[in-house]
Amino acid sequence: MHTRSAFLLSAALLLFLGFCGCGVKAPPVPPRQPPLPAVKDLTCRVVQQTATLSWRLAAAPPATWYQSWRFGIYRYRTRLDQPPCKGCPQVFDEVATVPYTDTENLRFSADIPLDSGYRYVFKVRLENKRYAGPDSNTVQFDDLPIESTQPSETP
Repeated sequence: MHTRSAFLLSAALLLFLGFCGCGVKAPPVPPRQPPLPAVKDLTCRVVQQTATLSWRLAAAPPATWYQSWRFGIYRYRTRLDQPPCKGCPQVFDEVATVPYTDTENLRFSADIPLDSGYRYVFKVRLENKRYAGPDSNTVQFDDLPIESTQPSETP
């Protein structure tokens, strides 16, 4: 009688475990984030020692209440007294952030202070604490003119 009870108990345990397990034996996969909209048409207007960057967003970001969307503004600069390095990697530093707010035309801008004696390259992207969208086109200039407008350039 003892072996029959052990057999029934074993069969019930196997049946229970068979229904409770999911059958998938792999590492967990994080949920996928939909692609973030791209920043388009970045332009720069330089007046005295301030660069006014302007851009538009291709579409509104996903409307999720728990994420705080913002624009990261990134700058790469080199001294004018050093020759430009063609082919060298450009290491950008975040110099400012602009919070995303719903606007009718999805256009945004920011003023960034500049220092004389540098070559500048700027780019912008939409991001939050966990995700970052694609980089915008870059804008660049070599020094601080009295007043100029820099059209956008593609990377």
